[in-house]
Amino acid sequence: MWASAQRFPKGLNSVQNIYTCGIKLHTRSKKVIGMKRERLPKGSVEVIELLEDKGALTQKEIIDSLLETKPRAIRYTVRQLLERTVLVNRANFEDMRSSLIGLNPEMDNNLKDLITLSKERVIALA
Repeated sequence: MWASAQRFPKGLNSVQNIYTCGIKLHTRSKKVIGMKRERLPKGSVEVIELLEDKGALTQKEIIDSLLETKPRAIRYTVRQLLERTVLVNRANFEDMRSSLIGLNPEMDNNLKDLITLSKERVIALA
């Protein structure tokens, strides 16, 4: 643990000091020292807010709703959120070729923490 009076290592500043889920990580030249860096993709807040408002949607409906974001970026964001179990796939009984993507009800408290940390990081970098 870092003592409050201790300085950052040479070449490291407070912007590069990443807080993720209460874990303090230190990076140097894009390599993570100690633990794997986990951040939400840029468009994750928009995708999560959309799914909170409209409920479960297909990936095509998510892309159509977020017109200002590139489809490739949305697909990447959805894939990352599915891997972290923030989102879940459900069967789409209207069209079995696609699945419905919705928020994981078990991640409700953790989801709010992740959004807060993601917004704090954006503010810190600005």
